[in-house]
Amino acid sequence: MARYNFVQLSELESIQNDGIIDVIGVIKEVGDVAPIQSKTTQKSYMKRDVTLVDKSGYSARITIWGNNAENWETQPDEIVAFKGVKVSEYGGRSLSMLHSSNMTVNPDIDESHALRGWYDGQGRGETFQSHYAGSSALRTNDPYKTLAQIRDENLGMGEEADIFTTKTTIVYIKNENFSYPACLTPKCNKKVTELSEGQWKCEKCDITHPRPQHR
Repeated sequence: MARYNFVQLSELESIQNDGIIDVIGVIKEVGDVAPIQSKTTQKSYMKRDVTLVDKSGYSARITIWGNNAENWETQPDEIVAFKGVKVSEYGGRSLSMLHSSNMTVNPDIDESHALRGWYDGQGRGETFQSHYAGSSALRTNDPYKTLAQIRDENLGMGEEADIFTTKTTIVYIKNENFSYPACLTPKCNKKVTELSEGQWKCEKCDITHPRPQHR
């Protein structure tokens, strides 16, 4: 029987990059298997991204590699315990299986039974926060740039687009003029002018609306 020291998914931000941890969660999504080429060795590997959730209210992406990715049979809503997976920083906090990692589906341990009771009782319908800084369309071959590099290299200042990945933190949101009253006509985003209460005029469409659509 493996001995685990589980870390909740909400705690991943506090784990140092490349740290090795144990996690247990319910499979929420299973991605398709896909090839990826190593930048250092130029070798091609098969990978599959799986999304886990747990009682902490967070989800996390764990990448499965090689034969495990190709022969993956575990379905959503099943509980999986992972021992010895690596914490990665790419695209926000995520997890990755190693050659030394172990995976057990629906283990007969207390943490698994408690997770099953929570998920079947309420967790299945919950919305989970994510550590992933980006969308599922994040391009894996784009270079990572800091804000200083973007400025110093004048990225985006040329005639052609510069494609890159960055990770930032919002430190200030201006609360004045964050939206404008727009026309309700489909495909018309022009600003409308309030003539009187319940009367908003669009000069482009020459139509008066009872209210605007704030954009």
